[in-house]
Amino acid sequence: MDDPSIYRSTIGALQYLALTRPNIAYIVSKLSQFLHYPTTAHWQGCKRVLKYLKGTATHGVNFKKGSSRTLALQDFSNADWASCLDDKWSTGAYCVHLSSSLVSWSSKKQTVVARSSTKSKYTLAHVTAEIMWLKTLIQEMHIPIQNTPIIWCDKFGVASLAANPVHHA
Repeated sequence: MDDPSIYRSTIGALQYLALTRPNIAYIVSKLSQFLHYPTTAHWQGCKRVLKYLKGTATHGVNFKKGSSRTLALQDFSNADWASCLDDKWSTGAYCVHLSSSLVSWSSKKQTVVARSSTKSKYTLAHVTAEIMWLKTLIQEMHIPIQNTPIIWCDKFGVASLAANPVHHA
């Protein structure tokens, strides 16, 4: 690529836009890993994201009025184990829904290489804190929450570790 500053500027704008369009956050994250030396393939990927945004300009995160007055919090949590081909680091991710509306999400590379898949999946600690904060916020607004918040994860080992950490000491 002749002028990498154009690529860097465009990726910076896309990072800002990803705050309101979370569906592009993953690809923008991947493209931003090559800011130091972008190639033509990276620029083509960037242009593809821009074309996608042009075609979906009327799409967005919509909050719809539900049929009931009470709300339910639930989370979907997942993590991989050393799947990044570049550095073998794990990625933990979660998304929290208030009824049918997405209200919080995170996808973050862990800062160290995990020694087991169970440790790499311990994103539950972060999501539990997030759900408790959201639950407190909703209760302070005097809005009733339907049930205890539900956290869905994909591994039995994580649930076992969360329930009884003595088995994994």
